[in-house]
Amino acid sequence: MMKIATITFHWATNYGAVLQAFALQKYLEKSGYEAEIIDYVPSRVKLLSYVTWIRRKKFGEFRKEKLIGKFRHAELKLSEKKYRSCKKLKSNSFDYDCIISGSDQLWNKNFTLNLDGGKPNLSYFLDFADEKTVKLAYAVSFGATHMPDEYYDRVKPFANAFQAISVREQTAIPIVEQMGRKAEVVCDPTLLLDRADYEKLIEKKRYQCGKVFCYILHENQYTAQKIAREVKKIYRENEDRTARDDMYAWLYKIKNSEIVVTNSFHGTMLALIFNTPFIVVPVDGFDMNDRIKTILDVVHLENRIVSDTDADVLRSLCSEKIDWDQVNRSMAQYSRMGKDFLSSNLAMYAEKAK
Repeated sequence: MMKIATITFHWATNYGAVLQAFALQKYLEKSGYEAEIIDYVPSRVKLLSYVTWIRRKKFGEFRKEKLIGKFRHAELKLSEKKYRSCKKLKSNSFDYDCIISGSDQLWNKNFTLNLDGGKPNLSYFLDFADEKTVKLAYAVSFGATHMPDEYYDRVKPFANAFQAISVREQTAIPIVEQMGRKAEVVCDPTLLLDRADYEKLIEKKRYQCGKVFCYILHENQYTAQKIAREVKKIYRENEDRTARDDMYAWLYKIKNSEIVVTNSFHGTMLALIFNTPFIVVPVDGFDMNDRIKTILDVVHLENRIVSDTDADVLRSLCSEKIDWDQVNRSMAQYSRMGKDFLSSNLAMYAEKAK
């Protein structure tokens, strides 16, 4: 049986980051491969997160990390050995047939150029893997639309070692081309699984759930917060539900709410998967909205993106009937592109190995 490893941000204190890690691993297992996640947790990044939480008195993040950690422990298959630095990765030998970098913003310029105290870190470009190992990039994201020259100078040699590269948004295509490679847009790993796979995670669980579920990422997102309050007024729901959720509760509330208000890509993805009506608010001050626009363009729901608090627009969206049959057909077709990318490239390895 072909042995595959993935490397990603499974360590992040973020529902979407952990869920996409689960989804890719689960899909590979369903496809008949032996799969695990390389337990690479860059200690400097984690430590800086903890220090930031303490300085900003965001103690709720420690509870969130503990809650998400339960899902990691229960649902992710991690490598037996944990790696705390790129140096540790490079000093180890691996026996994987294939390593997949993906998904998430693994090729973000800040991580690549400054992850190790201002020094470059090419771990997510698989600089630690030997030449015999098949290297794939699945739905990687840059979190930006442009990169500095220094970035290209650093990554080009490692990008050339990949058998194939796929990305998560259209704006990533010219960035990869600037590396001298071709890339194709594929779905986020969460779309590789069926709705039933997520329902199975929460089928025996029950949580209190209101009509409106608001999932707003980042600080100072005033527009998103205002829109969330307006939507709650429309649904005549005034209760402030700010309790920290574990992954299971997060999924449950997206599935069972009447509407989701979010500025999160994965919040949007799960609303689509569960066929829950939603409103998306662009993230203020971040160059990371294109991945949301990409998926909403695929399902022809670009009108669900709202950037102001116009009450009439919000009421119209809240009452609008979404053609979920059309949405599901579009997502199935989009999902097939990702599955084809993986199956064709893994089959190519199998053929060479004969």
